[in-house]
Amino acid sequence: MNIHYLGSKSYAELPRYLAGWDAAILPFAMNDSTRFISPTKTPEYLAAGKRVVSTPIKDVVTGYGIPGLVEIAGTASEFATALDRAIFADHDAEWTQRVERTLAQSSWDLTWATMRAEIDAVRNRKKARMFRPRPRCT
Repeated sequence: MNIHYLGSKSYAELPRYLAGWDAAILPFAMNDSTRFISPTKTPEYLAAGKRVVSTPIKDVVTGYGIPGLVEIAGTASEFATALDRAIFADHDAEWTQRVERTLAQSSWDLTWATMRAEIDAVRNRKKARMFRPRPRCT
């Protein structure tokens, strides 16, 4: 294995480094600390056009593994095999289109718009309750 620790890099430097990768990995330990994480690196790596291999983190499995966008591996042996598949996979247009469609449905702008709509709906319900006329007693 050719692994070199390169230290911290600025955001401006990252595309140059990422361009040289054959695949991206998310080798999270499976424990209580990682049980409910949602790694933001997954869509970032996919947006860069990289195949991804991850341990079976729930959000990665459901959002990206089941649709076949990311390789999921639970053991070291499975991880090595999945990494081989990811490295040698064709970067076909169909996979790229599926990635782009998935990422378009989970952009930060869309997430914010959805959250804003929920906040506004709660606010409107609260206002409606506050200004509802009270029944008169006769």
